[in-house]
Amino acid sequence: MRADIRLLELTDDKVAEGTYTLAWDCGKRWRAQIDFGGGYQDVQIVNEGKLWRQSTMNQEPVRMYELRQVLEFASRLTLLPRETGKSVRSRSEEESPTHCVELRAGPVPEDQPPGEIPRVLCFDADVGTLLREERPHLTNAFMDYAPWGSGLFPRTLLVFEDDTLVVEVREVELTAFPDPDPSWFLPPDGAEWVFLPGAGKSITHPKLIHQVLPEYTSEATRKGIEGDVFIEGIVTAEGKVVLVRLAKRLPDNDLNTRAMESVLQWRFEPARKDGRPVPVVSLFKVTFQIHARR
Repeated sequence: MRADIRLLELTDDKVAEGTYTLAWDCGKRWRAQIDFGGGYQDVQIVNEGKLWRQSTMNQEPVRMYELRQVLEFASRLTLLPRETGKSVRSRSEEESPTHCVELRAGPVPEDQPPGEIPRVLCFDADVGTLLREERPHLTNAFMDYAPWGSGLFPRTLLVFEDDTLVVEVREVELTAFPDPDPSWFLPPDGAEWVFLPGAGKSITHPKLIHQVLPEYTSEATRKGIEGDVFIEGIVTAEGKVVLVRLAKRLPDNDLNTRAMESVLQWRFEPARKDGRPVPVVSLFKVTFQIHARR
């Protein structure tokens, strides 16, 4: 699959244009690549029980969070382990009957991000296709479904921050390759790799030994913005943090950016497999509490 991407900034009317390419053989072998002008590239490859990732930026731009959320549209239909739903409304929208379901998550462990509460999924009541995912401050929209394999695929994907369009993805090519080129799934030189979840139960978790906390911005303090930012990154075999990206955000991009900048300075006793240090994907929580910092 190949798609054109437009990221629309909320200030200065800036627009970044790029492409998304997905080569999918099966769930255990695929390649996803995002390219933007100005030299930004992010490549992910899953093959032989490992995930490789290479990026031209060690800290992923905040706007990429919204992009990844909408690109991974199939995962939006997957319930979290403690998530339950209830019907909240049915109505007609532009002559199309729509049914919406509210999902709420129960308590989660400290080291895992909670689901966005509430998030609402809205479906076409006749066809059953996902039309929207509504979350606090963000709405993903899925449109222009076309046949693909035994199902349907949305050719247009949009992200709205409040009522402002910030991400636009339009599919330009969707082609089946019976015999994909094996070279597509070879990791690029210098790519960071980690074991996929479940690849080895003998892998220990990294242990935090040095932590740097970010400072509040005056704007966030004035607005009273508090909460947790969850950051996903790789803890290398040397105990450093690389290739960080947002896993759960706050409605303040300056705080989100500062959280990622701080996590890059954290140091760990690395994870180990059979006694040897190994790189792993980890989740880091950065908490912003105004009263605790005064």
